[in-house]
Amino acid sequence: DEAKRVPLDRVVAVVNSDLILESDVEEERRMAAFEPFETKSTPTREQLIERLIDRDLIMQQFQLQPQSPISDSELDAGLATLRKTIPACAAYHCETEAGWQKFVTDHGMTIEELRSFWRQRMEVLRFIEDNWLQGERVGGGSFDSIAGPMTGMFDVEHPDARPYLLNDSTGVVEKQ
Repeated sequence: DEAKRVPLDRVVAVVNSDLILESDVEEERRMAAFEPFETKSTPTREQLIERLIDRDLIMQQFQLQPQSPISDSELDAGLATLRKTIPACAAYHCETEAGWQKFVTDHGMTIEELRSFWRQRMEVLRFIEDNWLQGERVGGGSFDSIAGPMTGMFDVEHPDARPYLLNDSTGVVEKQ
């Protein structure tokens, strides 16, 4: 009977031959609670879909160029760091197993689902670092730590209030 049909899921995007489903978008929304930084706004549905598409494209490349898998000890270390850096975790006392478990379940996940998701995220990050950042590591190997001081870019002793007009096409200073 037509009236009794209930859709189980819905396709929201196709990436090559991979389907991204509405349930994937909802899972991504739940996973937003595990971002290791505070955001001012909740990602829109379109932003979540875009993130899923980007991740799927990277995972397709990953399958063509397999990397060494993330070990359980690397995953445990990554999750230990995550527990310390999620701003909302402090209220749950995520430094304890009970607090961490409550935080995870209150955000609609199981520990195993989170481990699986975080392992994939770590694999994607390592793949990006190895293939596009020449092995530089994000986080502990942050570019901020090797960039050096910016003090030479500013002259606070001799301020210059003259306007600088730039060429719209080239960005070169035309008038001072």
